[in-house]
Amino acid sequence: DQVGDAVGHHPGLAGARSGEDEQRPLTVLDGLSLGLVEALEQVDRRRREVGRRSLLKLVSDGRIHPARIEEVVTKTQEEMDGLIKEAGDEAVLKLDINRVHPEIKKMLGRLKWRYSYGQNQWEHSQECGFLCGLMASELGMNVMEARRAALLHDIGKAMTHELEGSHAINGANFLQKHGESAAIVHAVKAHHEEIKPETALAHLVIAADSLSGGRPGARREAIESYI
Repeated sequence: DQVGDAVGHHPGLAGARSGEDEQRPLTVLDGLSLGLVEALEQVDRRRREVGRRSLLKLVSDGRIHPARIEEVVTKTQEEMDGLIKEAGDEAVLKLDINRVHPEIKKMLGRLKWRYSYGQNQWEHSQECGFLCGLMASELGMNVMEARRAALLHDIGKAMTHELEGSHAINGANFLQKHGESAAIVHAVKAHHEEIKPETALAHLVIAADSLSGGRPGARREAIESYI
């Protein structure tokens, strides 16, 4: 709404928004278009956020031309890269996880702009990490390994706009490539039971995922079932 109101009152963008200039969208880097509020309809919420922030800056500044658009979007993308890094660092710090590859932390950070059934996946992953650690403690298992596996279980969702296939399989392959243990990789790959879960850790991750996603209010369908 904030962006829509700003666009509607800006003489340089009002025509494009009303359809008078549909053949001339404000096309910028990385395939992102700011014309006709296309940026606000991006399925990839991370790119959508780049579009939203860029459009607000352009409208506020008042200088809207191709060179300025490219400059603003480039700077906004750099800002988002910084925010993604901070989010990844914050997630591993909260769960006291050590020795995480920078690319894994980057993907964790991207989950802050990823939702599933209305549930933020960055928050969900951390919640799963804590739940899995608690259950592991009660069972006398390795608490930090359990936290790590559950924190990383949905990392494939950060790349679902880039890769085809299951987020569990893609995420496990990504983690294996970046040095995670076989136990972690298996737990991630098996958390939707596309392959048979063969370890206690894998079953704990499945349980933590179900608890976090199924608690009252966590997801849209959960809310509806309580009304």
